[in-house]
Amino acid sequence: MLPPALTEIEVVPDARVEAREEGDGIIAYHARTSGGASSTEESRGKRGRTVTLLRLGLYAVSEIDGDVDYSTGHVHFSGDVVVRGSIKPPFRVCATGSVTVEGNAEPGSTIHAGRDIALSGGAIGERTHLQAGGSVLAKLVQQAKVQAGADVEIGSYVFETSVRAAGRIVVKWKGRWWWPRPGREQA
Repeated sequence: MLPPALTEIEVVPDARVEAREEGDGIIAYHARTSGGASSTEESRGKRGRTVTLLRLGLYAVSEIDGDVDYSTGHVHFSGDVVVRGSIKPPFRVCATGSVTVEGNAEPGSTIHAGRDIALSGGAIGERTHLQAGGSVLAKLVQQAKVQAGADVEIGSYVFETSVRAAGRIVVKWKGRWWWPRPGREQA
């Protein structure tokens, strides 16, 4: 029985990651800036052997410790945004990456995300608008407008809300007054 073929790994850091020789042939990779770590793997055949390229990088993350309100103003960021509070009216959070909110999107607030939106609380109010290139995850949605390029998952209830998704719409609440159409589910 032959042992499995060895795979050569080549690490490719981006401009925000620095490779440092630590001694004894050990190479350590350190972030040059703050941000979230990312890695992708890609396998290639090279001269009769398999080489795995491991690309290391950092992506930008903006953390707001509290509410988005008059003290912060509107938030526009290239990367991910984490809000450790709620988004107050009439403020907007716009990000090229994902937006995570530990509170609520209150009446009249807006969230635009290039990727996903995750709300620990809910989206409430007629002028509240959530638009994601990826998925939307929320505890509840009431009188808001939700658009997603992928799935929408709502934990407890949806009331007087416009929800549009390119993927599935899942409501986990088990109650009456829910008439799912094709592609919609009640969990």
